[in-house]
Amino acid sequence: MRRGLKTRRSVLALSGTAMTALAGCSGSNSSESGDGESLGLELYYPEPRAVSTDQNNRDFTVEIQNTGDSGDIAVTFVWLEEANQDIWGGDTEIVQTKERYYDSDERREITFTRDVPDRYEGFGFRLWPPQLRTEIYNPGREARIEAILLNSNEVIKEAELEIDSDETVEHVFEYDFSQEEPRDIRVEAEVVD
Repeated sequence: MRRGLKTRRSVLALSGTAMTALAGCSGSNSSESGDGESLGLELYYPEPRAVSTDQNNRDFTVEIQNTGDSGDIAVTFVWLEEANQDIWGGDTEIVQTKERYYDSDERREITFTRDVPDRYEGFGFRLWPPQLRTEIYNPGREARIEAILLNSNEVIKEAELEIDSDETVEHVFEYDFSQEEPRDIRVEAEVVD
């Protein structure tokens, strides 16, 4: 639960698309710390892009390009009742999720081997980085900072961090979007009373 807040927020947002769980780039934003100075907020994360998909008998392959920072990329393979349906729709069946480390700008394939159940006409891949690394800089007095990971208005994760004056603290948010579509992913950081 949120506690009493003393200052304005630092917010960094990531946008989502149907095929990739998260899109965007590393960025920064700021708000005021307890002394009226700006908090700094930086995010680092991979940006998985599906370049192509292929089926060869029982092998289902997605080629992924990481256009963001180095890190893990998660891929969830799903069956679709209809070939053209939304991969995040309710008529999908999750088959398996794999995580692989990708360097920045790396491109390679991930393959799933399965027999196709009779009732499904298609397949798909849900892609997202399972970790967001955030760095928060406090130029003001020592403070407790609340960092919040949100999907639209839903709080996914919270962390309370002690940050000394003129210190940068790193925090890694881990999360699972194998079942829930990422919509408006963002991180907020606030000084807590």
